[in-house]
Amino acid sequence: MKIAYITPVYPPYGGGMGRVVQATADHLSHQKVTVFTPDYQHRQIKDKKVTALSPQFPLKKIVSKFVEIDNATFLPQIKEELSKFDLVHLHYPFFGTDRIIANWKREHKDTPLVVTYHMDTQASGLKGVIFKLYRKIYLDKILASADKIIGSTFDYISHSFAQDHFKNYKEKWEELPFGVNTEQFKPQAINQNFLDNYQLDRNKKTILFVGGMDPAHEFKGVPVLLESVRKLKKREEEYQLVLVGTGKLKSNYEQLAEKKGIQDYVNFAGYIEDELLPNFYSFADVTVLPSTRRNEAFGLVLLESYSCGTPVIASNLPGVRKIAAQAGGVFSVGDAQDLANKIEDVIKAEKAIETEPRKVATQYSWNKRVENLEQMYKKLI
Repeated sequence: MKIAYITPVYPPYGGGMGRVVQATADHLSHQKVTVFTPDYQHRQIKDKKVTALSPQFPLKKIVSKFVEIDNATFLPQIKEELSKFDLVHLHYPFFGTDRIIANWKREHKDTPLVVTYHMDTQASGLKGVIFKLYRKIYLDKILASADKIIGSTFDYISHSFAQDHFKNYKEKWEELPFGVNTEQFKPQAINQNFLDNYQLDRNKKTILFVGGMDPAHEFKGVPVLLESVRKLKKREEEYQLVLVGTGKLKSNYEQLAEKKGIQDYVNFAGYIEDELLPNFYSFADVTVLPSTRRNEAFGLVLLESYSCGTPVIASNLPGVRKIAAQAGGVFSVGDAQDLANKIEDVIKAEKAIETEPRKVATQYSWNKRVENLEQMYKKLI
């Protein structure tokens, strides 16, 4: 089976969508999978499965003169590539190219098209206006072109911008949660060298954040988390917040920590290689995902934390809450006081965690997800 994956992002660019595509393609190695992604940032992608295409009409470059929009471009040449495949799988949102694929499908009705609806696109200001206009013109057309549409949870989809399509065409939708590599992400013994390298204190309760800090991931809610640490500063326990990730907003967050007077409680670890992430999850007492908008639909970091045996706390957002509630807790979106209270409860074990986190993670193995996905592909072909 020859399968084409189309995605706006792919590692080494940080972000959940690219990692989902990479993990799925890796687990489908027995099939002939080709991943198409833009080369607009001249990324050093060494993966042999990947074909990086040059933008023919760089939407991002043009629009960025007025407002910064990440991961948007036109790849019209991709239409010539798709005739070689038995099935095409588009990962939405992919501004510019997703509508090209919808148009292509109208001319190639016999080739199955699967769309994964990863998340809504939300923003404030001019960027939000552009998102709304694009969505109004193209979203229904993109969804209508698909033979099957995948959502990571129906809890999320039923609250998303795709909810009307979901209600009217439920037979086209499949709930297929994302997964975690439980062999890669497993509890680690933490040695002193690791603590010294990253200036971590074993005697302090550790709150962990893992996520992008570029404008595309502004919704991750780092300011809310910093404010919750300011509130925790006044309490009995000694806490340290470790933030893993990097991007243009990192310096802003560092300045905000200083402004709040919590710079001595916060450790910006920067970019961390995947092989070291299990050490951070294992060392932490709790992992927090404080996202503020529906741009966050699932939260792979929650599964990775579970897999390393660490409970989580996340915003009460559709989709995210379904994962977080299984071995951790949720807090009111944007409410730093509620988050501080939940952190304290989980760390002090005042709120019992009914299910061991590692056991939850085993329910979300990539092998199981890809097996279900492959069955779907075969039915379509």
